[in-house]
Amino acid sequence: EYEFIECYYSVLRYLPKQFIDFVLDKYVLKTKYKGVEEMKTEYNRQKSMFNALYGMSVTNNIRDEVTFDNTVGWTETPLTNEEIVKKLQDEEKIGFLSFSTGVWVTAYARWNLLTNIMKLDNHVVYADTDSIKVVDGYDKNVITEYNDKVKKRIEFVSNILKIPISKYAPKDIKGKERMLGLFDDDGHYEEFITQGAKKYAYKDKKY
Repeated sequence: EYEFIECYYSVLRYLPKQFIDFVLDKYVLKTKYKGVEEMKTEYNRQKSMFNALYGMSVTNNIRDEVTFDNTVGWTETPLTNEEIVKKLQDEEKIGFLSFSTGVWVTAYARWNLLTNIMKLDNHVVYADTDSIKVVDGYDKNVITEYNDKVKKRIEFVSNILKIPISKYAPKDIKGKERMLGLFDDDGHYEEFITQGAKKYAYKDKKY
């Protein structure tokens, strides 16, 4: 049995259109410059800005007070509920994004990843924030069906928000569309080994 002392909720709605447009503008430029040698510096700049947008959405400005004293050292003073409410009210007036936005971004991303992992089950050998490595024999229909759902969602929101679909699916240097949110086939490995998240190595078939 559980007793709920406090409960919070978020309103289900789209991010501000201006912010969505800005995110997509960065994605378009990042895709456009990727693989273009003379634009390598600009690509890295756009990629950093694009990635920083997520960081902006998970920054919690309402934190306990931490102080340092030469004698005592570090101390932390928890905020009272009244102080939290006051800071929330102030943040609502001056804040651009709420860190609760990022919570839902992460939750949706994890949900999408885990639902596909469960469907592919025994063929999965590695998974990360936005990728799944599988061995031969997996059901390709799982990926195809998922990508089709993503495409339909993007087409829907593009129509609702009146944002050109091309901003969600810009073309790279080779003229190939790179729609957001889709699983791409990034190649086939001859050998693959991992020792945990972000720690893996592989030998490509071409070598």
